[in-house]
Amino acid sequence: MRDEFGKNTGVSRLYRRYQRAFRIPENLDYYSPEDFKRAQRKFIKLGLTRGFEIDTGLDGP
Repeated sequence: MRDEFGKNTGVSRLYRRYQRAFRIPENLDYYSPEDFKRAQRKFIKLGLTRGFEIDTGLDGP
């Protein structure tokens, strides 16, 4: 059980970082709720598969 605790910690942190990077006022105001979910999923998928630098203004996780 303990081995599974930190298994995907890095991926989870990246996921949350890309999620925060997408949730900017331009995107929140532009998309309908359904389109926002779809666009955010595509953005996160692109970030996790290809990887790109983002500046969220946060140094933490």
